[in-house]
Amino acid sequence: MKKTYILYRKTFALLWKQHPGLIICNLLSTVLSTAFPYVNLVLAARLIDGLAGRQTSVLVQAVLTLTLANLLYQSILSVIEKQLAIENSRFLTTQNRLIAEKSARVCYETFLSDSFQNQKRRIYELTDENDVKLSSVIEMMNSVIGCAVSILSAAAALCGSGINVTLTDTWAAIVAAVVVLANAVLVAGSMRRSFRLLAHRKTYHTQILPLYKIGWYLDREYLRFTKTAKEVRIFRQDGIILKLIDDANAQKYGKSLAYEKKAAAVNGAGQVCKQISNCLIYLFTGLLALRGMITVGVFTSFSGILKRFYDSCVAIGEATVRNQDVVLWLDAFWEHLEQEDGAEDGHGAVNGGIIRDEAGNKVMRRAEACDDEASAAVGSVPGQEMEESTSTCTDAPTGSDILTGECSQDTAVVARNVDFSYGKGAEEFGIRTLNLTIRKGEHVAVVGRNGSGKSTLIMLLCGLLRPQKGTILVNGTAHTDENGFAGISTVFQDFCLFALPIKENIAACASPDMQKVWESVRFAGLPDRFCELLDSSLFRQLDPNGIEASGGEMQKIAIARARYQDEPIFIMDEPTSSLDPLSESVIYENIHTLLRDSTVIFISHRLSSCKFCDRILVMEEGNIIQQGRHEELLQDEGGRYAALWNAQARYYQGGDKPKAG
Repeated sequence: MKKTYILYRKTFALLWKQHPGLIICNLLSTVLSTAFPYVNLVLAARLIDGLAGRQTSVLVQAVLTLTLANLLYQSILSVIEKQLAIENSRFLTTQNRLIAEKSARVCYETFLSDSFQNQKRRIYELTDENDVKLSSVIEMMNSVIGCAVSILSAAAALCGSGINVTLTDTWAAIVAAVVVLANAVLVAGSMRRSFRLLAHRKTYHTQILPLYKIGWYLDREYLRFTKTAKEVRIFRQDGIILKLIDDANAQKYGKSLAYEKKAAAVNGAGQVCKQISNCLIYLFTGLLALRGMITVGVFTSFSGILKRFYDSCVAIGEATVRNQDVVLWLDAFWEHLEQEDGAEDGHGAVNGGIIRDEAGNKVMRRAEACDDEASAAVGSVPGQEMEESTSTCTDAPTGSDILTGECSQDTAVVARNVDFSYGKGAEEFGIRTLNLTIRKGEHVAVVGRNGSGKSTLIMLLCGLLRPQKGTILVNGTAHTDENGFAGISTVFQDFCLFALPIKENIAACASPDMQKVWESVRFAGLPDRFCELLDSSLFRQLDPNGIEASGGEMQKIAIARARYQDEPIFIMDEPTSSLDPLSESVIYENIHTLLRDSTVIFISHRLSSCKFCDRILVMEEGNIIQQGRHEELLQDEGGRYAALWNAQARYYQGGDKPKAG
């Protein structure tokens, strides 16, 4: 009960903050539409009595009152419904907006986590399975308010209908007692059946949601996903996927059928109880009318009021069952929205912008690292006297310099004793005790075998991932919790473009500087036809006349986007994997000439692109095992770089064909 109260309180606070008009309009509409039928019953009773007694003045008065009351009611309700329609249109996208906003603001590491993605998926599963969404909270409010208003209106209508019955007649008293007792039993029975149905529904949800998740993944995230369309067709996976969907649906059907049978039995019993109640009410009020204790008009209104009163009591039980679905959805919704936005450290605690030394001890907050006075005040901290590891660059700043953020003027990037692993308790580290210094204006290539930690290093430098130990400084400042590292522009291996005009894709904004767009297009070597199509949209999801670019053209647009930002540090992860050799040559030539004053870091498996770099870093098992220029690394014939270079070079030099196995 306490949890339900907290969930509803938070939800109504959110709705009141964003859509107060929606709550007010729903309250007014519910109160009016629930209370006015009772007014009609009372007025109709007077009209019938005037007609039965041939009292013209009473009849005319009742007709006029009834007409004016309905006219006023319809006028007020139409105004409220019109405003309610406006409020509903504003509210329509609130749920998706909140979920999308959470996805956009949460840090990258949290966004990738299974818990975050499963929470978001669970919200949509519950929405589809139970037809519950944020607006269901308003519906529940209307239901509860409606029941309360109906009960109060029934009591007021009984008092205002002119019913003044003194049950001195023994039979009338007996019948009244029987009717009241029987209806109390019927209402209690309906409530009990509703709670039993609630228990069945909990069991049903526990059994059905895992099956629903299977269907969701296979249908929505596999069969309908454009990136899987080729594999589905080439490897003829449609048969096995459809079979899995059919199996899941068959199990869902069996469990749904069992639940629906129980629900139908409960609902059927409820209808029987309702008809028995109606019968008893008509017998009681009819007996009173036959004995002259009430008029025909009062008989009509009295019967209608009692029936509505009974329906309101039963509706409380139905609302209780529906509330279970709503609370289940709200629990998933708020669990998702309230998940910490920050990355988690290796022990599951939110990092919160803390800089740690190689032992994981807190040194200072990241914001403090950027503050000169705070830096000066740190003094001696744990881990200042640290030994250099084998992968530390010879010109790396001292431990004290790194921990306080006081790097030399020509330093662009410093990583000191950085550890990072994927997932809690992961045995294999993505990065392990890594030390690195990159000077401003230096062009550095990062190479290594698959899984050696290259892309992880890039994401750490970009601030998308947080080191669990150690610290990273870029341009002398530490990572900021809100925006990662400022001054970095990146081309990722799995880059993404959007169904927007090409110029807006390049500028990453709605009002691009066209001079910078043109310069970026030339830098990336985009074909001439794109120069005339900068206003055209990519893809056809939003614009039927959009352009479908090739893989290489899209990669060039991604490179142009990174160039447009004109940041002092340019990071690229396999930037030319989709380009032909000539286009690749143009890109690297532009990088080494037009970006000669910028710091450039790139990952590449084509080692020929590394020959003109100032330095090459060779990674293995999350650490830097070699560094130097191309010629220097080749001299170490037993080194990893020489082995990688020779493995590629022999196919260009007429070497042997690769051996099978």
